[in-house]
Amino acid sequence: MKKRIGSFFTAAILSVSVIFGNCMPVSAYDENDRHKYPTDAYLQGIIFDGKKDMTKYIDNTAQFYSKNNMNMMWTWYDTGQDALERMQLTKMFISFTHGNQGGISLRDSKNQETWLTVDMIKNLEKNKLNSLQLCFYCACQTGRGGSSGKNMVNAAADRGAQVVIGFKEDVVIKHGNQYLYDFTKSLLQEKKTYKQSMADGLFWAKFWFFGLAGGMDSAYTRGDLNQTYKQYK
Repeated sequence: MKKRIGSFFTAAILSVSVIFGNCMPVSAYDENDRHKYPTDAYLQGIIFDGKKDMTKYIDNTAQFYSKNNMNMMWTWYDTGQDALERMQLTKMFISFTHGNQGGISLRDSKNQETWLTVDMIKNLEKNKLNSLQLCFYCACQTGRGGSSGKNMVNAAADRGAQVVIGFKEDVVIKHGNQYLYDFTKSLLQEKKTYKQSMADGLFWAKFWFFGLAGGMDSAYTRGDLNQTYKQYK
C-alpha cells in the first residue's frame, strides 16, 4: 500500500522542490523498495488524530534543502522498522512527533500506532549509523536522563550517529515548529555550526512566544556541535 501524500499546500510546495531540489514524498517510491534509496535528508512530521501541527516544519524548511540541491524525502506516516531502515540510509534524520525516553511514537499508513525504540536502535551493529551526520528528535523526553540515561539520543550516538539532538523535557509543538525552521535555516542556508544553529532556534522560539522556551531549552546532545553540516562528506 502506498503511503498517503500530504495536503495540497504541502504537495504544491514540495512538488516545486522536486523540480529544483530532488525533494520527494515517501509515497513517490514503491513501498517494497523505497528503502534502497540513500538520501541527504529524511523528515518525519507525524499526524495524530487528524492534526497536522507537527507537519508544518516540512512546508517551512523545504526551501533550504531545495536551495542546496539536497535529495530529501518526507513523510507523515511511518513504521518504527521503516524509520530504523531510513536512519541507516540518510545523512540527516529529523523526526517531529510524540515520544519519551524509550522511543518515538509514529503512525503507519493505516493510522495505527508504531514505535521506533531505544532497543531497536541498540540492536543494530555498533557502527551502523556512521553515515548519519545529524539525528534530531523533536519529541518529548527523548534525551531524558542525559549521559547516564537509556534514551534515544544515547542509542543513536552509540551506534555511530555523529550529532544527535533530543530534549530532556516535554516539547511544545508550536515552539518546536519555530525552532526547527530557524535551526534548519541557520544550518543549511547560513552555514552555521550545530551549536550556533541550536542557539538561533532557541532564540526565535522564545522571541515569538513571549520568552517561553516550550521545552526547547532542555536539549541533550551527543557529538561535536562546533562543526557545520558537511553536505558532500
